[in-house]
Amino acid sequence: MPPTPPAVHAAPRAAPNEAPRAACVFHHPAPVRAGGRSGSQVRPYQMLRAFEETGYEVWAITGTARERARAARRVWRHLRSGGTFAFAYGETHSLPAALTEPHHVPTHPLLEARIFSALARHRVPSGVFYRDVFWRFRALSHEGVVERQVARAFHTWDWQVFRRHVDHLFLPSLGVAEHLPGRWPRSLSALPPGATGDAPPRTAAREARPLELLYVGGVKPPVYDLRPTFAFAAATRGVRVTLCCRQEEWAGIAHAYEVPANVRIVHASGGELDRLYDEADAVVIAWEATTYLSFAMPVKVAEAITHGVPIITTPGTETARFVEREGLGWVVDDAAGFGSLVAMLTAKREVLDAAYRAVWEARARHAWTARAREVAATLTRTTGADDAPN
Repeated sequence: MPPTPPAVHAAPRAAPNEAPRAACVFHHPAPVRAGGRSGSQVRPYQMLRAFEETGYEVWAITGTARERARAARRVWRHLRSGGTFAFAYGETHSLPAALTEPHHVPTHPLLEARIFSALARHRVPSGVFYRDVFWRFRALSHEGVVERQVARAFHTWDWQVFRRHVDHLFLPSLGVAEHLPGRWPRSLSALPPGATGDAPPRTAAREARPLELLYVGGVKPPVYDLRPTFAFAAATRGVRVTLCCRQEEWAGIAHAYEVPANVRIVHASGGELDRLYDEADAVVIAWEATTYLSFAMPVKVAEAITHGVPIITTPGTETARFVEREGLGWVVDDAAGFGSLVAMLTAKREVLDAAYRAVWEARARHAWTARAREVAATLTRTTGADDAPN
């Protein structure tokens, strides 16, 4: 079996008759490849592609520590020879940068510090997407004491590197700012996950049938407690819920839930998952509200936008605020409100049609390319530069 190709992207060169493209640096402390299953895998790939699609020549510092060190040396040679970059953008990992090797041994503990300090020294405006503060919530961790303490030390080190050398901090939502490891001394902004696709708005089915709802994602409390989803389904006639999650995760937690007859559990990905979205009238995200969910922004929200499906959710979460603010669906308080909404959507399919149009219209402003342009505008504005592609 041939080895998996490294994720370090070579910087493309302009054709002889083409004007040079504006260049940017993209950093992620792990391989970046298509087909990721989690948000921490999907997001870096989509952002790297989005910078390329918006016209940037992307110099990627990604992959294993050895691959990142090699790519960083190319960037440094370019800067020392008088080359420039419009900006540098980093996507963090759920693990500290030094522990992202398959063996989790910190073979290059100072690499990211060297990368970001060199960019700062050469006055390349930089921003980092700080993907999560999950590690700060001890009650949510499934690691042992020693592993948690080691990870925490390296997370804190990463934070200090960013705090010293990075110009702008991007967050999943502004609510994350209240839970950062310390005061951020410069500018920050929200950069939620993006959407893809260009399919036209769908049309609601007109035949008499139960409303088909879909949930995709985690099922393990205390973070993802789906008891409200099951309670809503059990109390409501005329609805079917498909819950799609990882098989191993469900096997470990199924005993904790009472699954009503109108809920089916599946484990799908790729084309099978696309088919589930095609069959769904709406997505349901009904969790027990927690402090973590009050600011977390799951990539599955953007996935629903990608598939043109509105969202039914519960209050007290960043997901609910996003859905309300962007007009992407409905927020219901309890089982009675859920039942009333299901009855209305079943009787008035034109309401679903209007929701489909709203989600379709939102897709362009929440596309990954829109996120890339926002990053570029933010970071070039940081220094007053204007190196965006024409």
